[in-house]
Amino acid sequence: MALTARHGHVYVPTASGRRSLAVARVSLRPGETPEQAQERRIRESRQVEERVTNIYDLRDWDRETQAAQDKLVVLEVESDKVCQTGLPEEPELHWKADQAAAMRPCHAIKHTFQRIARECSDVKFLALNADDPDATELLDALGIEVLPTVQFWRNGRRLWEHRGVNQWEQNMGEGVLYFGDSAAGGVHPSEHVQELHSQADVDAFINSQEEQVLTVVDVSISSADPCIHVFPAVLALARSFEGYATFGR
Repeated sequence: MALTARHGHVYVPTASGRRSLAVARVSLRPGETPEQAQERRIRESRQVEERVTNIYDLRDWDRETQAAQDKLVVLEVESDKVCQTGLPEEPELHWKADQAAAMRPCHAIKHTFQRIARECSDVKFLALNADDPDATELLDALGIEVLPTVQFWRNGRRLWEHRGVNQWEQNMGEGVLYFGDSAAGGVHPSEHVQELHSQADVDAFINSQEEQVLTVVDVSISSADPCIHVFPAVLALARSFEGYATFGR
């Protein structure tokens, strides 16, 4: 397949003509030629397209969430016209004076969403543009009031959401880590922190440990932000003290 690149876009031949994939300016990795770097970005762009499904209305949402079954579903709702902080009182922004600058933080978070989607194959990623007129019914059904918003769902139940661009990147990563089983570098939290679902699981976990090994149980609930934010530290400790302490949650 012949690929051509020009002005930050990669043109991919398709049955109906050439399709453009936006590709950011490529930075070289150690020992990588410009051509190899461009090919890598093309692969990454394709991976994003494969991992992120764009939805447009309530019917799309129902189809994709039903197909996900027990998988974690992460929905990103964005706008090309509005970028809100998520603070209780939204600051006055000089939209008319410099709308491009006001939208810049929301444009930046797209790269984080794409990177996490590439790395987390056990999660279903969906994207919804709130500007689409067909999306109104779905936005109402999901309770979307702030743009951008990211929601975490499983088995038809909303687990958690983050509203606004403030701390979006941190909360996006921590949400996937907490509710899913993926972290950067191919790390799977369940390999280091054992999942416990009942009192019997807790008792068996504690009783199975050797006497000289410290046993740590992280007790948390999915609706509490602090529980989600502390889990990266729990995972880091579990990995650092492997053999000396064992962790469950």
